[in-house]
Amino acid sequence: MLQEFRTKFPHTKVLIEVGRYAVGKAGFYVTQVLDKKTSYGNTYVILANTLNGFLRPSMARLIAKYAEGDFPAGSEPLFTALDAFEVLTFPSASKKTETVTLVGNLCTAADVIAENIILPILKPGDLLIITNAGSYGAVLSPMQFSSLDKPAELFLSQGGKIYENGHEISL
Repeated sequence: MLQEFRTKFPHTKVLIEVGRYAVGKAGFYVTQVLDKKTSYGNTYVILANTLNGFLRPSMARLIAKYAEGDFPAGSEPLFTALDAFEVLTFPSASKKTETVTLVGNLCTAADVIAENIILPILKPGDLLIITNAGSYGAVLSPMQFSSLDKPAELFLSQGGKIYENGHEISL
């Protein structure tokens, strides 16, 4: 069908939106540890640009916390499931672990990525990586919340080149 279309309309460029199924697992959301705080025996890791940069983990947590009765079925593209995201750390040199709650730097109680999660001990400047961010992450997130800077959206090609807004960049 595509070849027939190209024959009839040779000057038309065809773009296809493949949806979350094909690219959801391809993306990562990377944020930085800003600070740590211990309050009433709980350790909080404060991250940059969480809810306002990648809404889906916070939304899944809120839906799970406030759902009445059975946990609702996935409702793409807003959320898939509470455990749809793996949390990785970089550098992960520390062999020691701790139980922490991952929170953002916004002035809202909804800015929580995960509660009571066991991770390697983190310090300010470390990176936290959230998987399954490959589609809809940026367009669903309230990027202008509290006038914070918008997170960069980068594309890493199979050949190792990095692109931002369609232009190759170097880090």
